Amino acid sequence: MATLVKISKALGTTPDALLGVKREPEDLPEPTERSKLIDRMVSAVNNLDDYELAIAVQQVEVILRLQGEKAAAAKARE
Repeated sequence: MATLVKISKALGTTPDALLGVKREPEDLPEPTERSKLIDRMVSAVNNLDDYELAIAVQQVEVILRLQGEKAAAAKARE
């Protein structure tokens, strides 16, 4: 059981999901592509050590800064 918990944690899921046990109501919507990407990101981040996590945060901050600069440049062209 401990191995199953470790595997599910590494994959960012639950032991129930790995075993095919459904606890959710059947009427829940299907996950969106965005929610799937977020799940993948969270799973990956949970497997980083503190140093690697700091690097990942800096990389995301660069993306956000560039996104802001791009928006500002587009607004200036208007």
